[in-house]
Amino acid sequence: MSTTLRTQVLITARALIADKKHWVRGNYAVDANKKTASPYSDDAVRFCAVGAIVRAYKTVTGKSVNTELGENWSVPSVIREEDLDLLEIISEEIGHQAALRAFDVLIAARSRRTREATKKLIEMAA
Repeated sequence: MSTTLRTQVLITARALIADKKHWVRGNYAVDANKKTASPYSDDAVRFCAVGAIVRAYKTVTGKSVNTELGENWSVPSVIREEDLDLLEIISEEIGHQAALRAFDVLIAARSRRTREATKKLIEMAA
């Protein structure tokens, strides 16, 4: 079974911040000098969980979130807004390891939903 776009973006975002040296609190992204940067910038080297999703979306699709979705950074095509809000709180308030665990839960949930939907489609086609 192939990985969905949503799952690819979540996996890529998690990988961006897997090493704590590439994670940041309080900004979507920062450069090597710890100055605020756009998550789209080639200068960005550290990301919060939300910034990582924005960057991963561009990495996976080649398109910016703003181009695809206007100014809405919630990336509703990738992650539900309430999950994004919770991920941001976990990342900012609890920390790096908690953010990685939250990504793991979201990725597992996406994979499970995809498997369940595929199974239902197969059953319907039979």
